[in-house]
Amino acid sequence: MKSKNYDISTGGIIRSCRNNMKMKSKDLGVLLGFNERTAGTRMAQYEQNARMPGKEIRDKLAEILKINPLALSKPSLETNREIVEVLYKLDDLFEFEIKKVQGKTAILFNPEMTDQMIIRALARLREMKKHYQKGHFSKSDYEYCKRYYEPDIRRIKFKNVK
Repeated sequence: MKSKNYDISTGGIIRSCRNNMKMKSKDLGVLLGFNERTAGTRMAQYEQNARMPGKEIRDKLAEILKINPLALSKPSLETNREIVEVLYKLDDLFEFEIKKVQGKTAILFNPEMTDQMIIRALARLREMKKHYQKGHFSKSDYEYCKRYYEPDIRRIKFKNVK
């Protein structure tokens, strides 16, 4: 599943983060340790999802691109049914509550059943989304900072600040 403006595949995330860093694919491949002659081709394969990087390469990519390695692990969310299955698994893990809030369906996580890191990540996502919706930064920066290590969004150096 892809959003209208952002490719959430592993390759799309690699390409977006690399572009955000103003880096050529060949240069990224060389930093990963690939032969200079084949580095560009290898990275193109990853970015086009023709080849999936193994864990070691994903970890190195994450370090170079300064993103969380889990951002490069492809969740299986290609169909609505798979998304529903993930929601069921989340409910199994966290026993969340589903409510109507101002006419919209909302998932409420019980802080007693949910790890505080997840609660903080959701609060951070809410804050980032609010800034993006107000036009404080671009869609590209919004997608990048969701995968960025920095827990305090005020300390992220945005490339495309409006």
